[in-house]
Amino acid sequence: MMVVFHHAHGMVPAAAGWSAVGSRGVDIFFVISGFVMTYSTAGSNMTPTEFFVKRLLRVVPLYWFALAYATHRQWLSGSAGVDVVKDFFFVPHFFAGSSGPIWPAMVPGWTINYEMFFYALFAACMLLGRLRLPALTTLLLVCVLGNVWPRPESATYTFYTDPIILEFAFGIAVASAYLRWPKLQSMPLLITMLLVASALLLVGAIGPEQMRWLYAGVPAAFIVYAAACLSPVTRRASPTLAVLGAASYSIYLFHQTGFAIPGKLLGAQLIESASSSLAVWALIALFIVAGTLLGIVMHYVLEKPVLKVLRLGWERTRRRAPLAAS
Repeated sequence: MMVVFHHAHGMVPAAAGWSAVGSRGVDIFFVISGFVMTYSTAGSNMTPTEFFVKRLLRVVPLYWFALAYATHRQWLSGSAGVDVVKDFFFVPHFFAGSSGPIWPAMVPGWTINYEMFFYALFAACMLLGRLRLPALTTLLLVCVLGNVWPRPESATYTFYTDPIILEFAFGIAVASAYLRWPKLQSMPLLITMLLVASALLLVGAIGPEQMRWLYAGVPAAFIVYAAACLSPVTRRASPTLAVLGAASYSIYLFHQTGFAIPGKLLGAQLIESASSSLAVWALIALFIVAGTLLGIVMHYVLEKPVLKVLRLGWERTRRRAPLAAS
């Protein structure tokens, strides 16, 4: 929802220059990813192949659908080039020409490229058994060391040596602490931790981008830890949060598409002319609601049915494989 807010206020010219704190939702997202992958595989007998296939099924089909929609005009006009093809295979490239930001055609997809890279490293390190987490953390650190020396003019090299990937390691550390030591039970302490870390994240939004892993990543790690400890309470207390959590991936991929609805209904002139605080906040709220609702609809209409079919097919394939081998 922080990311939705960040993109929503970017749709209103009078608010376009606001703080980038909403974009720091991505940092929380990366820490959560490291946490969930570590937590969900702890003590399991899952093979690297099974892990990676499950992540592919979870992430790729919906992303490809969203990316296909975002680039459909290019495909229909015959102008889709090599860069668009790279986007479907998670190969980073410069967004415009030979420089600038390293984004796919559907800009939020840059985080998906990092996710797939992390999943590949995680699956490879699972071959090392108990050493998988130290090995994975070491690999992430080695990648970042590549950022220290002069870098070649390569989007892929620049992208995968960015220190932001350390946030996955923070997630691994948080999950390891959460699993190993007794979880904090003090509600006041956890809420204080959550509030202080959130305040630090807000302040960190104005820090230099190259230090984002520190200014945003460290507070994000404490936010994830506190939220994990509080999750038994929040699950019971707020069904709305549960729905938003379940639909979070669809919301992330489709919220900008949802922005088109109020954009077309209101018209560019009305949006651009908004200047009072009330009008600006009302427009931002409208964009947030439209983007979030479309994401929730896509979760129930597309994401859940597709996942159900794919997982059923995968389970059938797994069951048949041992029979064929025997």
